[in-house]
Amino acid sequence: MLKKTSLILTTIISLLLLSTSAYAYQHYKSGYMSSSIKFKPVGLPSQYESALINAAASWNAATNKVYISKDNNADNTVIIGTMSDPLDFGSYTPQWEDQYGQASQFQIWINQTAIINQTNLGKDFWNVTQSTFAHELGHALHLADLQSGIALMNQKRDRDKIYTPEQDDINGVNAYVWLIKEWGMNYEKNHYNVKSFIRNYRIISMFGGKKSE
Repeated sequence: MLKKTSLILTTIISLLLLSTSAYAYQHYKSGYMSSSIKFKPVGLPSQYESALINAAASWNAATNKVYISKDNNADNTVIIGTMSDPLDFGSYTPQWEDQYGQASQFQIWINQTAIINQTNLGKDFWNVTQSTFAHELGHALHLADLQSGIALMNQKRDRDKIYTPEQDDINGVNAYVWLIKEWGMNYEKNHYNVKSFIRNYRIISMFGGKKSE
C-alpha cells in the first residue's frame, strides 16, 4: 500500500511539473490590435535594413497566425538611434490604445549603442540587430518579457544565438491569436472576471505601457 501511495504521489508531482513547465510565455496587454502588422523604418541606416526584414520574415515563417511587413506608409514606426540608457537594446511603446488596451499604433526603438557594444565584444552585428527587433515585435504580438528559458522574449538570451522565434514564443503568439478570436478580448464574457482572465491566459501586464529590454 505504501509503495502504491508513493507511486501515485510521484505521478501527481510529475504531472504538476509538466503542467507548469510546458510553457514559459507570458502575455502582454498592449500588443498591437491586429496580427497583421505593418511598420515604417525612420532614419534607417542601410546596414540595418536586412536585419529588420529578416526579423519580420522570421515571425512570418514561424506561424501562419501573423503577417509582418515593411510599409513606408505605415503608422507604426521603427527608429534606429541612441536611447537614454546605453544598456537597453530596444523598446516598444504603444502610442494609441483601443477600448481593450491594445495598441492601435506603436513605436519601436533600436539602440545603436547597445548593438555596437555587442559587436565590439565579438557578437555578430546582424544577429544582434535581428534578435533585438524580433524581440520588440514579440511585444507587438502580445508577448511579455521573460527572465529565463530558450525564448526570443528572454531578456537574458544570447542575441548572437537566439534571433528567431523559439517554440515557446510561437506557442504564446498562437495562444493569444486564438484568445482574441475566441473571447473577443472581453474580460467579462462568460462570467470571466479580470483576475481569472489574467491567471488562465497568462496576461501579466494588464496596464500595458512601454517595454524595454
